[in-house]
Amino acid sequence: MGRFEEAIGEEKLALELDPVSPRVNTLYGHVLYLGHRYDEAIEQLQKALELDPNYWFAHLISGLAKQQNGKLGDAIEDFQRARRIEPVSPETMGALGQAYAAFGQGDKATKVLDQLERWSKRYYVSPFHRARIHAALGQKDQAFAWFETAYEERSFYLSWFKVEPELDPLRSEPRFKKLLQRLSFP
Repeated sequence: MGRFEEAIGEEKLALELDPVSPRVNTLYGHVLYLGHRYDEAIEQLQKALELDPNYWFAHLISGLAKQQNGKLGDAIEDFQRARRIEPVSPETMGALGQAYAAFGQGDKATKVLDQLERWSKRYYVSPFHRARIHAALGQKDQAFAWFETAYEERSFYLSWFKVEPELDPLRSEPRFKKLLQRLSFP
């Protein structure tokens, strides 16, 4: 909903209640990331990784924050670490493909799309992950087609559609605004 200060307050409370939980530390970092507070997010996620260096989700969110902070090489390393820990993770692959595209490595991003297609024959792969890669490749029509599929499937990843920083370049698109309305975001 974009109510970051309220969300940060709730995450701080959770952290007070369970300061040694890698998940709580990671979720706090995730809220900071969504609020465009990348330096703070990276610092918080480092704390989560000190608690559990093998927590794939902390590596994933750390990579997202580093990418938005302009540290693409570090972001890709985080995504690759997450993938080594959790080899079949459409979330991680979507982030990795999006980062490759942002880094100008369209061939690698396309290979990630191919991998997601293969996985979708055996596992659920949210259309959101394909959409984010197409968006980063500048393929807006394909991206919005996948976002539409995600909407039809009621993909839970659309919960962050309004605030996901990697989607910032799409916000001026009329299709983005229409989908926000259909998702009942104010």
